[in-house]
Amino acid sequence: MSISTEMAAFVTSDVGAAACADLVGRMQLWGANSLAHFAMGTILGVLRFNLQVSHLVIWSALLILGAKEIFFDIPGAGFDWRVMLDSLWDVACYLLGLGLVFWAILSAPGPEAAS
Repeated sequence: MSISTEMAAFVTSDVGAAACADLVGRMQLWGANSLAHFAMGTILGVLRFNLQVSHLVIWSALLILGAKEIFFDIPGAGFDWRVMLDSLWDVACYLLGLGLVFWAILSAPGPEAAS
């Protein structure tokens, strides 16, 4: 048997389909998780600008979210490096969502630009 026939057999087999489904499922979970963290940061930005919530409340919420990642997620997984990277990515998604709202509102032309 050649490598090409073995690869063709793997790709068309149930094992190959299960491996692809598992990979796609993990990527969907990662994407949904990232989107949820991004949305949480976006909500904090909207609370700050549209509802005039104090900046101390927003920074406190970000500190609580960061503390949750550091003190619960990482030790709960036994300080695994993948969980540390995941927690870092989660915090980056929070900040990306918050930063997007800041950018969108602060870069919009003000009333002086209308005249």
